[in-house]
Amino acid sequence: MLPTDEGALRSEHGERTPTQCLIPGELGQHSRIVLYRHIQQGIKLKDVREMLSIYDARLRKQVMKCIFGEFTPRNLRRPSSKKPARLSPQQSAVAFLYAQVLEQAIAVFGTRELAVEWLLRPCPYLEGGVPLEMVANALGYQVVQSYLARIQYGVYQ
Repeated sequence: MLPTDEGALRSEHGERTPTQCLIPGELGQHSRIVLYRHIQQGIKLKDVREMLSIYDARLRKQVMKCIFGEFTPRNLRRPSSKKPARLSPQQSAVAFLYAQVLEQAIAVFGTRELAVEWLLRPCPYLEGGVPLEMVANALGYQVVQSYLARIQYGVYQ
């Protein structure tokens, strides 16, 4: 991921960045294996909801749909369990990709509102693809991330 201004990102997002909502601590302090293990355990559903809480309903609904498919659970907790609901490892990985793209888009466009507007609209450079919808696929995520980097550095078509 591209380096971002943590202070600007936090002022746009609140106390914690999107990735910090999902993975405790500073992201740069974790090794890839620690991130992998955390994702394998499953990210807590409440943490995903917290990450998305500051965004408009359209974005929240779309991200939840991409993480869970057509079914968006109201409560994944098992009736007999007092443990918080967790996403599957696959769902956790997708949620983490969304957190990274949200951070990168905010860093590139300067505000949360502009970032969300760009993420929700078809993009000519992406052959009409909607960036937010592309992130659920690993290759789509790479394309969106690469294009955001090109925009940030002024090397885009």
